[in-house]
Amino acid sequence: MINVSELKTACERIEREYGSDSKVVIQMRNENGSLMKGEYLRDMFRNAEGTLFLTNHKFKHGSCE
Repeated sequence: MINVSELKTACERIEREYGSDSKVVIQMRNENGSLMKGEYLRDMFRNAEGTLFLTNHKFKHGSCE
């Protein structure tokens, strides 16, 4: 698991090198590292504990309902 600070640092580096319009892809891999699925990030939200969720599904009201 990565934390918000690590994600922020990675995004800032990509933004500096490739620009702020760079795309984000979510990859799901199984235990042996084989790709199960990969899709573009479509939305994000946080829960009451502050955990950030990145998802391939666009929610209408900015949160998972």
